[in-house]
Amino acid sequence: VKNAYLSIGRVPVFWVPAFFVPGVRMVGNPAMGFSSDRGMFLNTTFEIYGTYPNFKKSETSSFTSLLAGEPDTSYVPSGPVYRPREGEMTPFEKWTTDSGSYLVLLADSYEHSGISIGLVAHTSLVSEKVVIDTDMRIAAHPEGKDTLTSSLDFPKVRMFGSNEVLVDTSWADLSMTMPFYSDPSVRRLYGNRLTAFSFDSLFGKRQEFPSDYRSDVNSYTWKANGTFNFPTKPFGNFIKVAKISTLNASIDWRWGIDTTSSLYSYRLQKLTLPELQATISGELFSWSRPIGQTEKPETVQNDQVGEKAPMDAFFLDATLDEAYVPTLATKTKTLSAGAKQSITLGYSVDEKLIYSVDDLEESATTWDTNRKFYTSTTPTLSLGVVVHPTFFTFNQKLSSPFITSEDRTKTTYLTRQFQLTSATNATIPLIGLTYTLEEKLYTFRDSQSISAPYESQEGYFKFTKEYVTKHQLRLAKSFRVGEGTLSPSITATLYPLTQSLLPSLGYAIGPWTLASSLKFIDREGNLTAQLFSSSVKFSIPVLTLSLLGTYDLENLGSDRWSPLTLSGSGTLLLFEKQLSFKESFSFEASSDLYGNNYFKDITSTISVPYVTSTLIYAGPSDALRAETLNTQVALQDLSYSWWKRRIVLKLGLDAKLSISFIDVYATSLSLTAKAGFSIAEFLDFSFSLTSSNRGFYHYYEGPDFSFPLMWEDLLRSFDLFGDGRNATQFNMNSISIELIHYMEDWSLNCKYTGSVVLLDNQYKWVPVVSVFLQWKTIPELKVDEKWTESSDGWAQVTSS
Repeated sequence: VKNAYLSIGRVPVFWVPAFFVPGVRMVGNPAMGFSSDRGMFLNTTFEIYGTYPNFKKSETSSFTSLLAGEPDTSYVPSGPVYRPREGEMTPFEKWTTDSGSYLVLLADSYEHSGISIGLVAHTSLVSEKVVIDTDMRIAAHPEGKDTLTSSLDFPKVRMFGSNEVLVDTSWADLSMTMPFYSDPSVRRLYGNRLTAFSFDSLFGKRQEFPSDYRSDVNSYTWKANGTFNFPTKPFGNFIKVAKISTLNASIDWRWGIDTTSSLYSYRLQKLTLPELQATISGELFSWSRPIGQTEKPETVQNDQVGEKAPMDAFFLDATLDEAYVPTLATKTKTLSAGAKQSITLGYSVDEKLIYSVDDLEESATTWDTNRKFYTSTTPTLSLGVVVHPTFFTFNQKLSSPFITSEDRTKTTYLTRQFQLTSATNATIPLIGLTYTLEEKLYTFRDSQSISAPYESQEGYFKFTKEYVTKHQLRLAKSFRVGEGTLSPSITATLYPLTQSLLPSLGYAIGPWTLASSLKFIDREGNLTAQLFSSSVKFSIPVLTLSLLGTYDLENLGSDRWSPLTLSGSGTLLLFEKQLSFKESFSFEASSDLYGNNYFKDITSTISVPYVTSTLIYAGPSDALRAETLNTQVALQDLSYSWWKRRIVLKLGLDAKLSISFIDVYATSLSLTAKAGFSIAEFLDFSFSLTSSNRGFYHYYEGPDFSFPLMWEDLLRSFDLFGDGRNATQFNMNSISIELIHYMEDWSLNCKYTGSVVLLDNQYKWVPVVSVFLQWKTIPELKVDEKWTESSDGWAQVTSS
C-alpha cells in the first residue's frame, strides 16, 4: 500500500510512503499478553500438515486483523508466515484438504502455571469411514507436589487428553473414547487457550480466554460402543440375519483417596466388559408355489378396515385383556396377488452377555468378590406352513433359553435356568378362527449359596397350569353393514387354565366407534359372568370424545352402583389449534381405599400459544380437592420493533411451575429468562437468568400461602452485591447483564456475569464485573476496570 496513513477521525497522525499488508497468517499463530489469573502468557499453535479448524479470526481487533487472511483461502508455509497457495497441490496436500485431516503441535507458557506442550490430530481415512481424533497435553507446573495428600493437590507433571476412534461402514459402526487426566483441574487450566494470532493485550485490551471447559473433572469413562450387521448374501437363505446389535465396554474412573496409601488419584470404580447382544437367523428349508389365478382385491373405502378399533384414547385399565378390543377386518372377494402355498423351517439364536465388576475403589474389593455375570442364550426353531392362505395356516415354534446369573455380592450368588418351550398357532382365515397353545415342555433350575447347600429343581411337561401358559381359541370376523363395519368376536380360554369366555361386538361408522364385551369365567364348572365393558368414541377434526365403562358382575350386591368404573377424555381444538381444551377423568363407584364415588383424577388442561396449564383434582365426588397445578411457559425469541425497526425489544422465557396443594415441600419452579433492548447506534441491553426454587414451603403463614413473602424472597435473589442472594430460596445457576452505550467515537461497556462452577471439588458462585470504555477507531485502546468477588469481598483485578 503506497502513501499509507493513520488518522483519528479526520486528522491524520501518522504517514509512511509504503506499507505492506500481505493478508497472510503468522507461523505458530502466537497469542501473547498478560492475564490476571495466568500472568504473562504465550500460546503458539503450529500446523504440521492440514488446516487447523480452530483458528478464530478476531472480529473486533484492528491490529491483528491486518495480518489475517481470508478464511476460505488455502495457505502454504513460506518462512515466518503462511501465504496464499499458488500452483497445484501435492497428492498429500489434496488428501488433507479433501478429508479435513490435520496435525497440530501446541506450545504454551504461563507465568503462573508453567509450560505445556500438546498434540492435536484429526485423521480421516477410507472416505471418512474411519476417523481418528487425538488431543493430548502435558505440562510442568511450578507449584506441583510430589505426593497428593489433598483433593486440591496436583502433581508437578500434569497431563490430560482424549482419544477417539470412529468407524462407520455398511456393516459396522464402532466408536471408542479414552480420556485421561492427571488431576481434576488440569483441563480447565490448560484446555482453555488462545489459537489465533493476537498481541492485543499488550496494548491494553482485556484478554478473555475461551471458557469451553469450566468445571473440574472428578470422574471420567473409557468406553467402546459398536454395532455390527455382517454381510449374509453369500450364505443365501441359510443365514439371513447376522448382527451384533449391542457391543459395549466401559471403565469408570473417579477421583478419590486410596485408603491404603492415603494419596489422591483417579481410581478404578467400575468395569463392564463386555455388554453384548447378538442375533443370527435364517432358514434351513423353504418351499413355496403359487396357487390360483390372482386378481386385484376389492377396494374397501374405510380407513379402519384391517385395523384394530382405536381404543388407546379410552384409558383402558391395565387389567383388561387385549381381547376386549374388537378387530375390524378386511372383506375381500378373491386372493391377493402373489398368494402361495409354502413350508418354511427357520432358526434363530439370540445371545445376551453382561460382565461387570463394581466398587473396585474399595480396598477389600477383588475381581472375584464383586463380580456380576449374566448370560442368556436362546436358540429357536420355527416351522411355518401355509396350506392355503384362505383356508389354513400353521406355525410351530420351539425355544430353549438358558440363563446364567452370577452376583458375588449376594448370598445366593449363582442361579442357572434352562427351559424348553413350545408355541403353536393355527388359523383358518376364511372364518377368522385362531387356535393358540403355549407351554413349557421342560424346566431346570439350580442355585448355589454361601450358607446353603446346592439346590436344583427339574420339571417335565404336564398338562397343568404350571406348564401351560396360554391356551386359547378365538373367532373374529368383520362384516360390512350399510356404511359401517360390524366386528363380532368370541375368545375362549381353555383348560387347564382358568376357563373363560369373552364375546365382544364392535361397530364403526363415520366418526363413531362403539364396542362392548362380556367376560364369563369358570366357577366350579359353571360359566359365571365376571365383567362387562363398553366404550364409545366420537372423533372429528376439532372435537374428540371417548368414554369407557366397566361393570364388575362378580361383586354385585344390594348396591348395583358400586361395581361401576368409568374413564373418559375429551379434546376441543379452536382457532386452528391455537386454543385447546383437554379433559380426562377416572372414576370408581366404590373404592376399597377411598370409599364411594371416588375420582382418581380429574385433569383439565388448557393450551394457548406459549402457555400450557394443567390442573388435577381428586377425591370423593362430594369433597373434590385440587392436588397439583402445573404451568409451563415457553417463549422463544419474541421480537417487537418500533420507529422503523430502530428500537427492538426481544423476550424469551422457559419456565415450569409445579404447585402441590397436598405436599407443600413438592412445589418447585425452574426458569430461564432472556431479554434484550436495543436502540440503533445508541444502546444495547441484554439480560439472561437461569434459576430454580424448591423452597416454596417457606412462604406459608400457617395453612395459607403468602405472596408478599414470595415477592420479598424474589427481590432478595437479585441482591447481587450484598448478602441477599445467600438468604433466598431462588437459586441462580447463572446470570448475565450487559449494557453497551454507543457514542460518536467511544462505546461504554458494562457487564456482570455470574455462574455456579465446580471448582476444587466444590460448587461455587463465581461473579465477575467489568467496565471498559472502548475507542471505535482502534478498539484495542480501552480504559477498563474488572472486579471479582473473593473471600475478602469485591476486589479490582486489574485496570489499564
